[in-house]
Amino acid sequence: MKAARGFRVLWSPRETLRSVGEGRGLGAGVTVVALWALASLLLLLLSGGGVSRAQFPELPPEEFERLRSGLSVVLPVLAFVLPFVWWAGLSALVYPATLVLGGRATLAAAFAFVGVACAPWAAVAVLQILLAGLQGLTGAGALGGVALAASAGALVWHAALVVAGARQAARLGRGGAVGSCALAGLGCLVAALFLAITLAALVVGFSGLPS
Repeated sequence: MKAARGFRVLWSPRETLRSVGEGRGLGAGVTVVALWALASLLLLLLSGGGVSRAQFPELPPEEFERLRSGLSVVLPVLAFVLPFVWWAGLSALVYPATLVLGGRATLAAAFAFVGVACAPWAAVAVLQILLAGLQGLTGAGALGGVALAASAGALVWHAALVVAGARQAARLGRGGAVGSCALAGLGCLVAALFLAITLAALVVGFSGLPS
């Protein structure tokens, strides 16, 4: 499978995931995640770095400048790295979960179908870039709700594609595929919680607020 063909999962999921499940889609998975990471970074940069004075009205100007200068480095790095972290973490958890439930997927196949299943996230990131540009041109305030709804839809779509990919690659039934992905997703959510706590600690540290 050619690398860019991973996005075919958006309109032809069964055929694409079947090909990926046969071990021919690792490059496609890497390409999808890389484009997701690039789009996330571009979206953050277009939004002004993700930090505004209105978010921290209680900070003195000099403290806010210190916070903004620190997060101007941390947030772009996170925006680019987190898609790869999600992909690697979910793949590494899905693989043993499928084995425990009787599947026969290889680790490469798990990385491949999870990577390709990230295509909805990449598509929504591109959509949010377009909405951000449109909002900047028109000043429309209701577009934020559209972006939020699109993100929620991407999450559901992503989960459905991961389950379908597990069924194809690991030769699992529907229940086994859902169970393995639920176990992996729970592990990722726990890791995301610890990451959020760490990021909050960084914000507190940069702002000089008492913890």
